[in-house]
Amino acid sequence: MTTGAITINSAGIITAFDPGAEELLGHRAADVVGRPMADLVIPEPLRQAHEDGMARFLRTREPFLIGRTVEITALHAGGSVIPVELSLRIDSEDPLVITGVLRRANVSAP
Repeated sequence: MTTGAITINSAGIITAFDPGAEELLGHRAADVVGRPMADLVIPEPLRQAHEDGMARFLRTREPFLIGRTVEITALHAGGSVIPVELSLRIDSEDPLVITGVLRRANVSAP
């Protein structure tokens, strides 16, 4: 099962995109480093919630998703939405660096 990692700064800009993330999401690191993560990875209907959550975290430093694993959807470079498990960690407080580890979620048929 492919696992990928994406690292962002406090502005949500991708600073690292590992080979697993390339395979899982269909982007090349060279094309996405320096660009806003939300525009490339978060499906449009979820972007506002992400932006609100990030702003709340920056303001309060109260982690909602950090340290937990959640099932969400991610946007593939080809435009499809894929189910993933996401785990977030803080790599540095000052400057703020956050890494998200993504893994394709096992979706069982109903």
